[in-house]
Amino acid sequence: MFNNESLFALALQIKEPLYVKQIEFQQEQGELHMYIDFRTGARFRCALCGKEGLTVHDTTDNKEGHTANLPSTNELEDRKGISNETDASGYL
Repeated sequence: MFNNESLFALALQIKEPLYVKQIEFQQEQGELHMYIDFRTGARFRCALCGKEGLTVHDTTDNKEGHTANLPSTNELEDRKGISNETDASGYL
């Protein structure tokens, strides 16, 4: 049996070290909020150069709103890892 977090992770193909941390449905506002995080100590591949095994030294929160042809508002919040080993933006 799946809980809500693992069901959404499976449906959206979210894979380790990322995971769905929390799902909130606010029925009165018709809003679905999904929080995506990554595991402590996770290592990532640079999206720009492809270098593997980069560590995260800091994070920033990112929030995106999506309607996706649904009658409610959907909000996705995730943490972006920041590494000293990436380009000038620092984001993985």
